[in-house]
Amino acid sequence: MSARPTLGARPPRATPTLPPPVPDWSTIGHLMADSQTVGRALLADDPALGWTAAGVRPAAILLLEPAEPLMAVDPPTGRTFDLQVELLVRRGFGRFPLDAPVPAPLPGWTVQIGPVGLELLDAGGNVWSAAGVTPGPRWLSTVDECGYVQVLYGAWLGVRTPRGVRADQYGPARRAAELRAARMRGLVAAATVAWTDRSVRHSRDEPLPQCVSPNPAP
Repeated sequence: MSARPTLGARPPRATPTLPPPVPDWSTIGHLMADSQTVGRALLADDPALGWTAAGVRPAAILLLEPAEPLMAVDPPTGRTFDLQVELLVRRGFGRFPLDAPVPAPLPGWTVQIGPVGLELLDAGGNVWSAAGVTPGPRWLSTVDECGYVQVLYGAWLGVRTPRGVRADQYGPARRAAELRAARMRGLVAAATVAWTDRSVRHSRDEPLPQCVSPNPAP
């Protein structure tokens, strides 16, 4: 038989459930700007992306991979996510799962060549990511003609060679597999942004040539 409560005894106090902490997005933004980022400037038909080839003029792609992810877990859902990717989504980037279309244009954001290589800037001219990558002539020719860059951001885009793996062992197929896995986990943000270093031979009113991005679905 269970014991009866003592008359006048106070019931046990319930432990309050605290809401999960709200990320400090300003601090995360500063960490992104100050963190070491590596990148690759590819065309959309590059096998390291693993996309379905299409079109005669593949678009210019910029992969931006931070040195370290800022991983967190959403307690209600158990979903694991990268705070840097989430911050870009809050700023207008789109998530880039396997069934995503070509990244939508993001007004105001730009890519340019800075002191250390390609840079991603927001509408206020703030540098969000600077990758020490120098694009090749074909990439520059393509982006100069098209006027925009498709930017992918995430910690697992197939840019870095994993620890313990030789560079010559990490070929395009394995890099494409890493990118595919990151997209499946929701760890990639993407957007189409303007290229600010276009050649002066193009008039502001001149329509841009159509550069075709292959279907990003593997």
